[in-house]
Amino acid sequence: MHSIHEEALGRKVERDSDRYEKKYRSQMRVLESSPLSKVRPISPYDHYVLGKQLESFEIYKSLCEDDGTLSQLGKIPNVAFDILTVA
Repeated sequence: MHSIHEEALGRKVERDSDRYEKKYRSQMRVLESSPLSKVRPISPYDHYVLGKQLESFEIYKSLCEDDGTLSQLGKIPNVAFDILTVA
């Protein structure tokens, strides 16, 4: 039973990974050429994790825009994707 759950989770990660690769193409290219890729191959899970982080920031940014606090973030919205990708 445990392996069925793991297989389903693996399929979800792969599906979402593909979606994130398309949505955040430029950040995924940076990830593919990062120092991490020199140490080990970049996996769908790596794309998934980066995509989730980028998507979470987009949601946070839209919440800040909606309540008028986006200006309090300063220059962060302009460089956030790059910072998340590098991290």
